[in-house]
Amino acid sequence: MRILLTNNRLDVRGGSESYVETVMVALRRLGHEVIAFAPGLGEVAANLRNLGFEVHDDPSRLPTGIDVIHGQHSNAVAAVRAALPSVPLVFVSHSWFIPMEDPSPELSPAALVALNDRVETRLRSMAIAARTPIHRLRQPVEMGFFDGNRREPAERPESALLVSRKIAGRLESIREACDRAGIELRTLRGESADPRLEMAAADMVLASGRSALEAMAMARPTLLIDQTVCAGWITEDSWERIERDGFGTGNPNDSLTDLDALLAMYSPDFGRQARILAAHQHAAQDHASALVGIYRSVIGTLPIEAVSPRLSALIDENWSQSLGLQTLRRSNADLRAENWALQRELDRLGHSSGSGPTAARSGGDRSRSGFWFRLETSRPALRAIAIVIALRNAVDSLRKS
Repeated sequence: MRILLTNNRLDVRGGSESYVETVMVALRRLGHEVIAFAPGLGEVAANLRNLGFEVHDDPSRLPTGIDVIHGQHSNAVAAVRAALPSVPLVFVSHSWFIPMEDPSPELSPAALVALNDRVETRLRSMAIAARTPIHRLRQPVEMGFFDGNRREPAERPESALLVSRKIAGRLESIREACDRAGIELRTLRGESADPRLEMAAADMVLASGRSALEAMAMARPTLLIDQTVCAGWITEDSWERIERDGFGTGNPNDSLTDLDALLAMYSPDFGRQARILAAHQHAAQDHASALVGIYRSVIGTLPIEAVSPRLSALIDENWSQSLGLQTLRRSNADLRAENWALQRELDRLGHSSGSGPTAARSGGDRSRSGFWFRLETSRPALRAIAIVIALRNAVDSLRKS
């Protein structure tokens, strides 16, 4: 079978990029020919080519004879759909909150694949579900990576690796908790082409998403944590709940906040449990076999009419606008987290009363009251920025005094 995988980008290794790498290798081991397409190429594409895979960024140059499209990200799928309108499409969705992870009915997918329960619930709520079969698979992971050099976790952790691009707001509190526990914390926030190399050298890993799953496969005790929520250690008892959420961190109301207590719970056995769970529940070869069954079920489905290039452009523009909105929201979340950290430091220093907005509103400081009035009537994002600046200046003044 000749299979075309699409992805938004194949430049920096993130969650969907590591999935593409994992699945392409597993499918090839089953004897299938696998080709990749992405509008943006880079280091990941170069690595795939070094492994002998064909990688394209121009849909007009795709080879003939494609049997099925394994589509990820609606903008990338739309680009190849215009060139391959009669090839059946299996649309795979990783996330329930990223717009381009939603299948567009105009692209006529023959089957949908959800990689966690939250995604499945969203797909089944869509009108397209009435006429399109939905399959639930688990995220896959390569189990053989670094097998010969993997070491057992230490009885008492001396080093921890934090893998996240979205952890800025609580990085300091994590670092402080590790310091109190005598654990050296190293961070990877996108600097490494493959974080598994650094995972192998750490006693424990703090991560979410596919990074957490890769840490499990490396037999590292894995603490699931991100910018706002902590779901705790991944163990035999917690795995099912965590997998349902897609190795995100679940409901903020269920978040674990006592990092000192969590670190004190560390056990090297968590690494053994994680490795067994990854092998039995997430092995890439099992995932690839399930995909092949889905591919075969859609081959021979009726062709669709040609997709207008205008539709592809509209989907791409919609994704660009959504990405810009997400970037603003993420920046706002980071500012809110910094605001919270600065306010907490103010409280700790015992100078919260008599400063900031309360004093300004009382009229005690005419020069600041105008600022706080403008702050309260500005847009939310600007308000968050102003709060952070004000608190940062207050903390600096307190430190100097």
